Amino acid sequence: MMTKKCAIIFLAGEGGHFEQARRLYHSLKLSEQNEIIIFTDVLNKNIDEKLKHEVLGPLRDKDGFNAIGAFYYFFIACKLTISYCYQYNVSIISTGPGISLIPSLIVKALGGKVIHIETWSRFYTKSGAGKLMYFIADKFYIQNKELSSIYPKGIYAGRL
Repeated sequence: MMTKKCAIIFLAGEGGHFEQARRLYHSLKLSEQNEIIIFTDVLNKNIDEKLKHEVLGPLRDKDGFNAIGAFYYFFIACKLTISYCYQYNVSIISTGPGISLIPSLIVKALGGKVIHIETWSRFYTKSGAGKLMYFIADKFYIQNKELSSIYPKGIYAGRL
């Protein structure tokens, strides 16, 4: 019986979330044997061409909730995540935001590992994604020491 190759899916929204994922990817010494994929909410031209890039679409618009956009995100997120889980042993590294929830739940349900890094812009309040990812993630990292009082199981890792 053949063993599936490992894949790491980086989940990163636009802006600062993407910048954190980009910095983390470049700082990690990832094995060439791992397939590296990045899921984002919008097309990003600053992605390393060696990476597979999948666009999930936004979970919600900046102007508020959009049911059609949310349904599209949900459908694409489920389809792509399950497809990659079928092909690979998948682990997740999330820098947020909300687009990380569905892929993380699927990977976790299928036995994969989930790591979440709470955004560097948070000092005293939880992010929307962080509130849920705290319970989903196998490892939950915080980038500001001030967050340790509201995320007691969070692991302080400093800034990316």
